[in-house]
Amino acid sequence: MNGHDNPRIASIAARDEKLGCTWASGCRGDALPPATYTEPVVFQRLRRALTVLYTLPGVPYLYAGDEVAFGGGPDPDMRRDMRFAETALATVQMHKPGAAVLPLSSEQVALLEFARKLGTTRTASRALRRGARVTLVGDDADLWVYGYEDGGDVAIIAVNRGGAVTSRLVPTNGLSLGGITSLISPLGTGSATLGGSGVTLSVPAGETAIFVGK
Repeated sequence: MNGHDNPRIASIAARDEKLGCTWASGCRGDALPPATYTEPVVFQRLRRALTVLYTLPGVPYLYAGDEVAFGGGPDPDMRRDMRFAETALATVQMHKPGAAVLPLSSEQVALLEFARKLGTTRTASRALRRGARVTLVGDDADLWVYGYEDGGDVAIIAVNRGGAVTSRLVPTNGLSLGGITSLISPLGTGSATLGGSGVTLSVPAGETAIFVGK
């Protein structure tokens, strides 16, 4: 999703105007992107980006710190000291002598937990790891729905950057759902019901959902 040669994805998601002021041009301190963002929309955009990252074909690549929404501009500002939510790792956190380590915000910790759920969901789903992607909704300006199926294992992903989606019928052509009796969301967002010619989806405004077949 990102790399050590690019501005931090959180600062891009924040559309931070400070990205125009670089270390190379002499910017320091408060002239650079902040260590922590507080706007809910930033974390919402990052949840969408992480969901797509973990559900595209291939091996997900996550640059350290993106899972906790680190801010940062172009090289070398994206290489800030790592911070951890776990108190057991406090002694390995780097910081200036005499300065306290800045703790992660509750929003950052929640994003970390979301990323962990994504990893667990991908590990548990053969369809996500090995299945062929089938686009189910690809012509909507705000809603993207796609699915995977492998040997009877099914996963459906909904990425919604618009308003709440309520009881939308999505055709499942290209997916074999014969052995599936229900769909659950390991991320705890949205709902999906099997029936008729497809799946009826509900996804909160601006959020994503992964549904796995049972």
